[in-house]
Amino acid sequence: MAEETSWTDELHKIGQDLTTLMEGNMSAFADLKGFWPEAGNFETGYWLETRVDDRRNAVVQQGERMNIALQELGKGVKDIANDLEDVDRDSESAIKKVVDKELVSVTESIGDRLDAHAEKVEGEEYNFTDSEEGPSETNGYEAKNDLPTFAESYEPDDDDSDDDDK
Repeated sequence: MAEETSWTDELHKIGQDLTTLMEGNMSAFADLKGFWPEAGNFETGYWLETRVDDRRNAVVQQGERMNIALQELGKGVKDIANDLEDVDRDSESAIKKVVDKELVSVTESIGDRLDAHAEKVEGEEYNFTDSEEGPSETNGYEAKNDLPTFAESYEPDDDDSDDDDK
């Protein structure tokens, strides 16, 4: 049956493309990471340096987070293609189970990696946050506003086919 599901080759290609999408563009973020502003040796200059540094860090972290999400998404698409190659093409319920399982797996994987990345970054760059619960997001917005992390904000839909977000 795998020979009949030739469209899975396209899914493998899409997964590979997603996984490597940011590879050539990460050097821009690496270059930005090494930049330190010099605004002068006075109070307002220090303040400006701190603000520019904080925003620079946020841009760099956003690029790294996007790269993580695309890598995990690409891996998930490739896993779906592999699983679908093993499923009878006419079995709609089996295909739905495969896709639902992989969607939850990919979402959890993205959330776990992004949360670990945020914790690592907050351990290195405090960005002037004072969260009592420890590191959250790279810019401190979630910690100051008591917002959930990425993984906490995603709750997969239940098993029925109804969209609960409507």
